[in-house]
Amino acid sequence: MPVLLYEEETPERAKVMLIHNQPDKDPEVRKKGIEIEKMPAKPDLAVDEKALPYCNPKTGEVWYEVVEGSADDPAAMAAQLDRIEDKLDQLIGLRVK
Repeated sequence: MPVLLYEEETPERAKVMLIHNQPDKDPEVRKKGIEIEKMPAKPDLAVDEKALPYCNPKTGEVWYEVVEGSADDPAAMAAQLDRIEDKLDQLIGLRVK
């Protein structure tokens, strides 16, 4: 089960900074974040959009907020890379089962 490391904005809203998918390899991670069942699916995005993960540290609720970003923007490129990594994770998951 993934552990989210976050930066708190309010007591009920925090920006997810890191998604640790193998917390068993580092037991200290669980103390620093919140454990969730699984990440929700990312929303469909336009070319100039990116989805930023947020969570409620009190309830463990996780959601994405869609923001605009230029295709030439490094943040937009990072979002595209995230989408590619997600697809690779899905493919690798299919092979492992």
